[in-house]
Amino acid sequence: MLRAEQIIRPTGLLDPKIEVRPVEGQIDDLLAEVHKEVANGHKVLVTTLIKRMAEELTDYMREVGVKVKYLHSDIDTMERVEIVRDLRMAYSMCL
Repeated sequence: MLRAEQIIRPTGLLDPKIEVRPVEGQIDDLLAEVHKEVANGHKVLVTTLIKRMAEELTDYMREVGVKVKYLHSDIDTMERVEIVRDLRMAYSMCL
């Protein structure tokens, strides 16, 4: 009879702080958060509900000077690799 053993290692990670913010001014709020995190040397991951929203938000953020790219299922594998590499190399700061 084989015996299985499960080892649980604590990660030390805490549950994230959750904030609920108003819908009004959400894009300006997002841009402020992006600028704050980038100024601290961090990168930012933004999620959207639909692909088109990701594309439109990316276009707008580029217009206001954010180094940003989008990633969704219509992007082919090789381009995805480049997009993730650009984020790692700080060619883009927001995905």
